[in-house]
Parts: sequence; C-alpha cells; structure tokens
Amino acid sequence: MRLYRPFENAFPPFQPDPNPVPPAALGAFLRWALGEFRGLVIVFTLATIAFGFLDVWAAWYLGALVDMAAESGRESFLDENWLALIGAGLLFALVRPAAYAFQSAMMSLAIMPNMGPRIVWRLHRHTLGQSLTFFN
Repeated sequence: MRLYRPFENAFPPFQPDPNPVPPAALGAFLRWALGEFRGLVIVFTLATIAFGFLDVWAAWYLGALVDMAAESGRESFLDENWLALIGAGLLFALVRPAAYAFQSAMMSLAIMPNMGPRIVWRLHRHTLGQSLTFFN
C-alpha cells in the first residue's frame, strides 16, 4: 500500500556496506551495527515522547473536565466550555490516533523489519571469503 511505503522504504537493509569490517570492541561494534539507524531511532524516540505527552495530557484533561463541570454546573457547562470541548474532541479523535499510528508505523514498518536483517546481512558479508582458521 502507498500509505506504508515511506515507512517501509525508510531504510534499505541490503544496500552496500560503507564500512564492511566490524570493530572488535563492544561499544564500537554496537555503533557500527546500529549507527545507520540513528535517524530512524531519533524520530521514533521523539514520536514516543510526543505520544507520551498526549497520554499525560488526556489524563490531565479528564480531571480538568470534571473540575469544569463542577464549577459551571449542568445548566451552563456547554455554554461556557464548548470551545475547549471541541478542541479536546479533535485532539482525541484526530491527533492522538495519528500520533499512535505514526509511532507504530515507525517501529513496525521502518525499524523492526530493517534493523535485524541489516545487521545479519553485514555480518554475513563480512564472513564471506574468510578462511577456516577465522572461525576457530
């Protein structure tokens, strides 16, 4: 589907390797293996933080809604708070689901299907052509 294509094509896992030899130290190896995904991970982290803020806001707003109802009374609640209710309805109906969909698409379509195969492919390409003593 075209909707998923930007996420699925965010990183091609079988592209040529700019640095084919993995380093021996653990930290350097992790940077070598995961460094190409830095941009995707940063975008995913920001999306997760934004969705977390929306969740906190939703809990806060429900409490504020109870306070608004208690302050204004049944008769004048909609007259006094209609604009805030429409804004919250739009956030609950449009922004929050869109943020969740974006966060899920980043993880499910961009990062998970590409990161593992990319690391395995790079390691596979590195072991091709090695002598038998390399594996002993």
